Amino acid sequence: MKVLLAIDGSKFSEAATQAVIAQHQPQATEVMVVHVVDLALPIPTLYAARFRKESLKHGEELVRQSEQTLTKAGYKVHTAVEEGDPKSTIVEAAKRWNADLIILGSHGRRGVDRFLMGSVSEAVARHAPCSVQIVRISAHDLPVSPKKMREDTDVRRSTVQTPTAAQPKGRRRVCNVCGKPSASNICQTCSDRIRAEAVARKKREDKGEE
Repeated sequence: MKVLLAIDGSKFSEAATQAVIAQHQPQATEVMVVHVVDLALPIPTLYAARFRKESLKHGEELVRQSEQTLTKAGYKVHTAVEEGDPKSTIVEAAKRWNADLIILGSHGRRGVDRFLMGSVSEAVARHAPCSVQIVRISAHDLPVSPKKMREDTDVRRSTVQTPTAAQPKGRRRVCNVCGKPSASNICQTCSDRIRAEAVARKKREDKGEE
């Protein structure tokens, strides 16, 4: 079975990775780990090149971590970091690879990333060429046994609960724009500044000043 695992570094993606391990036998499963870098963001030209470079680097780190986890569990793993709209890029990747199943989290990262991302999982479920499993986490992150999780396999839109994977020790996430410690790829300060600059630029364009 060919499983395409779409990740973005959120706790929902970590849960999706654990769902693969809980539900599918390594001997009969081949996994493609995909991370999509969405560059369609209102980033000022001054920061665009650095943002792209840092985003791609971060994506490589994410797929490498997932690859290590799955390889250790005995799976044959391929990885890919692609650029574009996550909704269509994940679907196209599944088509090219002839995936039998797509597994992804129900939500992405918080903050500006999540705001701009939209409902990627729902869009993928509507347009995918194969079955799609959307992994959700309850409010209390209640653990669910692997046996229970296997019962939800091969469902077009299935809902599973799984414990959040532990964060690797020693890792510190930083803002891709300013380089300061941040809970997400873009800190709140940079997010607010970018939005303000984008709005100001749009107003100038509307007035014909640019």
